[in-house]
Amino acid sequence: MSRRAIVLLVVTALMLPIIASSGPATAAVDPIRAIKGAIPKPSIFQAASRNTPLVVRSEKEASAHFPDVALAALKKQVDFKQQTVLVFAWRGSGQDRMTYTVAESFPEQVFFKYRPGRTCDLRVHMKIFALRSNVRWRGPNGKTFGGGKAATAPVDKQLAAAKKHPRYNAIYAAKNVVVAKLVQAKLEGVAESYPAVFEFKLTLQTEQVLRGQLKPKARVRCNYSQTAKKMPSMPIGKLCLVLLSIDRSRSHAYYLAQASEELLAVARIAAAEANKADEAAAATASEKPEKHPLYAKLKKADGVVVATGDMEGTSSHDNRSVTTESEICVVSMKGKLKSGGRFEAVFPASVAPNGKLPDAEFVVIGYKLVGGKYQVTCVAEASDTNLRVAAAATDTKRRTLKQIRAIKLRGAKRTKPSRRGGQSTEPQSGQSTPSRGTETP
Repeated sequence: MSRRAIVLLVVTALMLPIIASSGPATAAVDPIRAIKGAIPKPSIFQAASRNTPLVVRSEKEASAHFPDVALAALKKQVDFKQQTVLVFAWRGSGQDRMTYTVAESFPEQVFFKYRPGRTCDLRVHMKIFALRSNVRWRGPNGKTFGGGKAATAPVDKQLAAAKKHPRYNAIYAAKNVVVAKLVQAKLEGVAESYPAVFEFKLTLQTEQVLRGQLKPKARVRCNYSQTAKKMPSMPIGKLCLVLLSIDRSRSHAYYLAQASEELLAVARIAAAEANKADEAAAATASEKPEKHPLYAKLKKADGVVVATGDMEGTSSHDNRSVTTESEICVVSMKGKLKSGGRFEAVFPASVAPNGKLPDAEFVVIGYKLVGGKYQVTCVAEASDTNLRVAAAATDTKRRTLKQIRAIKLRGAKRTKPSRRGGQSTEPQSGQSTPSRGTETP
């Protein structure tokens, strides 16, 4: 063998370990990994937040935000040639949580999720992650960064397809979405109309709670009405998708259908998107209430109240699509109305199209006094988020929904469910009729 051949063999033998080690090392980098033991400088709170993380792409950039000891710990865990560092930093409730999910695609997609805590203690939170450079990620505020645009196509296509489903909007708007077994459907009565309205008392066994306050494996008894030409066949013993309206005294199912795979897939996506929107709104209300869309409307209003429907009052809807509802003022946050006072709230079509009001027992109402009438300028469910925004807009004490429910008003009867329904006033055959103004005790 010639000397040249021997040299080539030796060089090849020396190169093989290098080639072998370089390929797997790149492939072995995880899409995301939490970084421990690297505490940034206090100035990190000016550069990062829980919605918008600080993005560090090099050791030089890291040195501006990490002291020497922390930088050394960071370098041991991160390869800046293949990874990018994200630093989330914020002050908030001790129960605040930052989590993430990894979508199965190539390259992978990472979705961060922030869940605000309910305690009033102020704590420091820092979350540091190393992401592989080609990974596409989305922050808690919904903005997407990194990677290639093709990586988000699978998620976008699923969501776009779900939005085309005729039930998507109804599921998205529902406050309680469950997959439940229909245990019993007892016929309570039949309204004399054509088509007839069949009134049922249902017993449900919840299997999955996609959205709302119910718990899995709970027994739920609720009213349900269905318009049909003949006695409908109820899917007893079958899994169903159910949309419910719930208050302190009773529940009403306003949509029930046997759960097909397609319907369940749409329901999961719609409920997840609605939950995501609620969490984003809660975060905005907590950190920057003035940025919440409800804030400006309440700020401009002559008065702001938390109200509930007056079951002894009246409700009307004229040919100009103006709805008038008797309301009881539970809490007056701004204006002349007093707690416990009854008033006629006028909802123009721009606020309540086709008489559609929030499907909630309590609502936040902004109004203007026009000719002695309480003209509603905005209305929203009295959720904890909206109550926080209303308190900020009116510079008043913040109340929770639990505290609102505990208020007892002299002469006010709230043992019946609210007349608010939020459903179409023109039920079609085979669908449930609206709960608004049609239920009986």
